[in-house]
Amino acid sequence: MKNHPKTEFKNELAEKVMRSFGIASGSLLTDVQVAKLMNCSVQTLRNQRSRSDEHSIPHIKWGRCVRYLAEDVVASILESRIDRTN
Repeated sequence: MKNHPKTEFKNELAEKVMRSFGIASGSLLTDVQVAKLMNCSVQTLRNQRSRSDEHSIPHIKWGRCVRYLAEDVVASILESRIDRTN
């Protein structure tokens, strides 16, 4: 079964973003790495997590340790993209 063209575009774009930042598929990233990738502060990520903000990226928590799956970070970036072409 063939994927929808937009889905294929997002998958290709996600792979390109991960390659450009040297991130391997399936990697777990720290909040410092994600903040650098997203060009925001670590505190912004913490605030989003604590408020369960709609822009909050899914994360994994082991005790006090927080990690983000690389694919979730890239998916969050792509979902936030605004396409003005109609």
